[in-house]
Amino acid sequence: MADLEKNGQPYAFFPLHAEPEIATSVLARNYMNQIEAVRNIAHSLPMGMRLMVKEHPRSWGLRTPGYYRRLSEIPNVVFVDVDESTDRVVRSAAVVVVLSGFIGFEAALAGVPVVVLGRSFVTYLPPSMVRKVDALDGLPQAMQDLMQNYAVDEDALTALVAAIIADAVPANLWSELLGKAGREHGTAAEGADRSQQEQIRLMAEYLLRRLHDPRLGEFQVAP
Repeated sequence: MADLEKNGQPYAFFPLHAEPEIATSVLARNYMNQIEAVRNIAHSLPMGMRLMVKEHPRSWGLRTPGYYRRLSEIPNVVFVDVDESTDRVVRSAAVVVVLSGFIGFEAALAGVPVVVLGRSFVTYLPPSMVRKVDALDGLPQAMQDLMQNYAVDEDALTALVAAIIADAVPANLWSELLGKAGREHGTAAEGADRSQQEQIRLMAEYLLRRLHDPRLGEFQVAP
C-alpha cells in the first residue's frame, strides 16, 4: 500500500466478502467464486493499474492458505494488510469494484468512482458516479469510461442519504434480532435502549408499511 502511494501508481480496490453471506449468495450469485471475480477484474484494468484486494475482517484466518495462493498467482493483484484502514484504501483508489456490500456506498460518499457487479442500493446514484456492470465483457469499458468522465452529483447523493435515513428503523437487526455474532457495531447502538420485542414490533410495522406502499407496484424485483 505504502509503495503504491509513494510511486503514485493508480490502483483499483476490490474488498473480499465473507462467505457464506447474503452479499454473494443472494446479491451476487454469479460471483460466488470470488477468485474468478478477482481474476476478471484484474484482467479488465487499464494498462499500468494494479488491483488491491483486502480480506474481509470476519474471514481472517478462516480461508485456507491455498485460497490466498491462488489469488496471489493472478497477475496484477496486490494484497492489502487486513489491519490497513479500509477508508484509507478507498479514498486513495482510482476506482472501487464491489459485488454488493457497504464499501461501495463508502466510496461514493468519499467521491471515488464505483463499479457494481452484483446488486446494491448504491446503483440508485447516477452513472456519472456508479456503474452497474451486468456482463463481464463490458467491465473494461465501464471502468475506463467511469474514471475518465467521473462527476459527483451532490444532489443525488444527498437524496439517497436522506431516503436511507427516512426509511431507517431503530432496531439492531443483525446482531440481536438475527443473532449474528461479530456485528455489534454500526446500527447496534440504535437498538441498544429498546427491548427485543420492541425492535421486532418496529420491524413488523416497517414491513407492513412498505407492503402497503402504493409505490411498490412501480418497481420490479430483479431476478
